[in-house]
Amino acid sequence: MNRQQWEEEAARLREQGLIAMNPEDWSPERALSILRENRRRYAHTPVGQAIDHWGEHLVEAIAQHTDVAPAEASAVLLFASSWLAGITVAHQLPAAMVTNVMGAAAEQIDKQANGGDRR
Repeated sequence: MNRQQWEEEAARLREQGLIAMNPEDWSPERALSILRENRRRYAHTPVGQAIDHWGEHLVEAIAQHTDVAPAEASAVLLFASSWLAGITVAHQLPAAMVTNVMGAAAEQIDKQANGGDRR
C-alpha cells in the first residue's frame, strides 16, 4: 500500500469513527492512546462490550497458560494487534487468515527460540 492509498484508507476509517495510525508514527504510547480512545467511544455498544469481555478472557488465559510476564505480553500483543489491524485493512483479510498469520509468526518465533522444528 503506497502513501496515498494509506491516506485514503485512513480517511475512510475516520468516516467510520475509527482512528488509524501511520506505520511510521507507531509507538507503544500512541497505539495505546488510540486503542483507549476507540474503546471509550464504543464501550456502550454490544461490539465494544464483547471486545472487553473477550479481552479479559485472553488476559486470564495468557496468565494461566504461559509464563510470559504481563509487561512483555502487553508489548507483544500491542504491536501484533496494531500490525495485524494494518494488514487486515490494507489487504481485506478475513479473520481466519489473520489468526493463521499470528500462528505462523508464533511458529517462526518458536523455531528461532528452539533452534529449529520441534516435533
